[in-house]
Amino acid sequence: MKATKMRNRQIYNAPLHLRSKQLACTLNKNLRREYGRRNVRVIRGDTVKVVRGEYDGITGRVSKVDTHSGRIAIDGIKREKGQGEKIDVMIHASKVILVSLNRDDEWRMRSILGEPKIKSRGRDEEPPSPVVDVDEEEAVETSEDAEEEGWRKRESIPSVDRPSKKGGAFGIFTRFIRKGQEED
Repeated sequence: MKATKMRNRQIYNAPLHLRSKQLACTLNKNLRREYGRRNVRVIRGDTVKVVRGEYDGITGRVSKVDTHSGRIAIDGIKREKGQGEKIDVMIHASKVILVSLNRDDEWRMRSILGEPKIKSRGRDEEPPSPVVDVDEEEAVETSEDAEEEGWRKRESIPSVDRPSKKGGAFGIFTRFIRKGQEED
């Protein structure tokens, strides 16, 4: 089988999470300078300009994104069916240039700017208490230091899931938790 046939088959049979990545279009020169990127995935609300085909030069807002076909619908671009009904014209994402971004999505803007993602927690949820596993021998050496830094020693517990350094199947581990916090 020829290479182009294989590539086309891979694109056609790709799962939706990969199809979504293929739904990117290039940024115009101003946005490229601003964000330091060449392309971005298109979402509803972005403003794009058509650069190929019958609707070349038309600028509009993205109203619909079809991940399966890799095409987008743009406000203001419609065609008439046989009985006079107007429907959206779906244009492939590679045939448009992004003119302005929809900045409503904070996660998207973080990924575009290259900032690290922040894990979300519930409103009333507190951060999890830090628990540190230490070998029994290391615990004797570090217990004085841990108490100075605000940690308290919890009882030693046998651990089946981790082998000990001595080669046995069971190891004894000591856990340190912050003072004033409850044990789980």
